[in-house]
Amino acid sequence: MKLLLSILIIALTACQQNTKNNQSASSKSCTSDSLLSKVDSYLNSYVDSGFAGVALIADKNGIIFHKAYNGKGDNIDTSTAFGIASSAKCLTSTAIMQLHERGKLSINDLITKYFDNVPSDKKSITIRYLLTHTSGLDECNCIDGETEPLKLINGILHSQIAGSIGGKWLYRNENYYLLDYIIEKVSKMSYRNYVQQNILNAAEMHHTGQSAQEKEKSVILAAIELDSLKKQPVYAKSYVNGALKTNLASHKVGAYFSTSNDMYKWALAVRNNKLISDSTLVLSLQPQTSGLIRDKDTALYYGYGWVFTTVKGKRINFFMAGREDWMWNNRAYILENGFTIIVWSRDKKGPDSDAMATVLTKELVKIFEKIN
Repeated sequence: MKLLLSILIIALTACQQNTKNNQSASSKSCTSDSLLSKVDSYLNSYVDSGFAGVALIADKNGIIFHKAYNGKGDNIDTSTAFGIASSAKCLTSTAIMQLHERGKLSINDLITKYFDNVPSDKKSITIRYLLTHTSGLDECNCIDGETEPLKLINGILHSQIAGSIGGKWLYRNENYYLLDYIIEKVSKMSYRNYVQQNILNAAEMHHTGQSAQEKEKSVILAAIELDSLKKQPVYAKSYVNGALKTNLASHKVGAYFSTSNDMYKWALAVRNNKLISDSTLVLSLQPQTSGLIRDKDTALYYGYGWVFTTVKGKRINFFMAGREDWMWNNRAYILENGFTIIVWSRDKKGPDSDAMATVLTKELVKIFEKIN
């Protein structure tokens, strides 16, 4: 694998040299032939290791690479929809920041403004702390399968606190469950309708929706994906007569399906400020926790639903990521130099393996962030 990456770097170096010699050369000319064929070979080399999914790469002018990869028994193409899992948190964070931008709420509001009977140990939690997973909330098993809104909210609010409010980063879905209900209370719309009207429609994401919407949205769901889930005992209670049953929690965060092309439209809408203004996006990408240092100059930070990378204090990319156990995983990178890199994968190696989308995008980002 190191040899493949070396070849990619050599191809990139040659491309950059050609660009210096010909000032009219574009980034697309650098990536349309030799480099992209090497990318294809690199991705294909992982199929025998369990990779099945789709990769999409775009530059400032549009999509330059879009291909599906199948192992034995797979039937995936570039239009296949997949569960985006926790990437849906960026739908929630975008909705919150839209409402903040419109003066409907403030990210500094205490949650006591939106929920009654908040226990004393949680009264100082703000919307900002929920967005950044620094609220101190812990996992609450009492919400599994819950279908009554008040019971779900009370289950979260009355669970044991796991950390100091405003303290260390503690990734918990419960933070975003509460944010979803704040969106509903402020907008006076269901979460699903708000996201549909204010994000999906605005970004022209016509093949994205919740599993319950598949017929009305004409979303092409991969049978292999849903069949695989049905065969896992841990998911058995989620299905009734072969159909996915969504409780109040799963109906919101993590219940969305999308396609690689729609994920690209989403990235494009964010980049072009169709969903939130540039100043609000900058606010969403402020470091909220200590960075996870990759080396002395590079750090990884968590913002408001998004994750981003800085080198010597300068942001070079931001991304969203999701993983449904090992079944499917995705990453969508928006690079500051204009490239977008999206990979989703259905892994076959089990929950203890690294997510294939993470492995592949990590190396692809290293290549494309070097192109000026």
